[in-house]
Amino acid sequence: RLKEQMARDGSLAQFRLDVRQNKCISRLLESATVTDQEAPKKAAKSTKKKKTVTKKTTKKATKKSAKKAADA
Repeated sequence: RLKEQMARDGSLAQFRLDVRQNKCISRLLESATVTDQEAPKKAAKSTKKKKTVTKKTTKKATKKSAKKAADA
């Protein structure tokens, strides 16, 4: 009865996919070897570049506003 009900509402196909996926994961975990590694450290230069870009943008904005004030 349960199989017939699941076939009618379409959940039987999803159930089969779930079972297949769980079996695959179980097999992979049985043969897997777990090793620990440290994550690579991020370079400090990338944050300095962002600050430099911000400073350049600020200077350009200041020059533009000074030019507009002089023209007015």
